[in-house]
Amino acid sequence: MPFPKTHHLVSLLELCAEVDATFDLHEGSLIALDGYAIRFRYPGDSADKSDAKNAVANAKIIQDFVRAKLNL
Repeated sequence: MPFPKTHHLVSLLELCAEVDATFDLHEGSLIALDGYAIRFRYPGDSADKSDAKNAVANAKIIQDFVRAKLNL
């Protein structure tokens, strides 16, 4: 299945969940990360320390989950 080029993590989650429903277990982390994909990309708004810690924690959850799925 081809995946589109996108920064919208929730769209990618939906595609992954069609193949493996356990991806839905991490919807909350991906929704949290999805906001950072656009919010801090352009000048004008910047992340504070709390935002950064939250983003890293959610990214780590997703990274660990995907690595386990790929047996890495």
